[in-house]
Amino acid sequence: ASMPRQRTPFSRQDMREVDFSGEDSFLDSEEETGPGLTSYVVDATENHTATIIWLHGYGDEGQYFDLLPAALNVPWCRFIFPDAPTVSVRASGDDGGTIPINSWFDAQEGADGQPSRIRGLEESAQQIRRIIQNETRNGVPPQRIVLAGFAQGGVVAMYAALQGRHRLGGLMVMSSYMPK
Repeated sequence: ASMPRQRTPFSRQDMREVDFSGEDSFLDSEEETGPGLTSYVVDATENHTATIIWLHGYGDEGQYFDLLPAALNVPWCRFIFPDAPTVSVRASGDDGGTIPINSWFDAQEGADGQPSRIRGLEESAQQIRRIIQNETRNGVPPQRIVLAGFAQGGVVAMYAALQGRHRLGGLMVMSSYMPK
């Protein structure tokens, strides 16, 4: 009989903020990364052999998935929770003002009410592919990287995985859609 695994202790203090275009990056230069994404990282507590990159939905932030590493209990896995870029969107109401919000891309609805034109999707996917490249340069094989996304983050995860040059270990998408 096998012994049940013990849960890895984790708290929000284990999460650290990383800008993948800065000195924490293994990428060759800032020019290669363009504008960086701020990401929240939870390092593996054992020998780092796998990575999960988790993309949040529209208006959310990566840090709000802070309970996930403890829930999954995979001590050899590094978790990366990037924040989508902050963009200005028109606020509801009559004043016509704008509010800042985290968004991976700008989707404009077509006549059928479905997203038809998506601006910024390629740029967001490219930034995620750079994080994947960063992990492979850090010694994690692409087959040990899982890309996950919720809602709008799921769109970016699918696009980045299907358009990328690496065959990843997994793609997990929740409550999302595939753009036309």
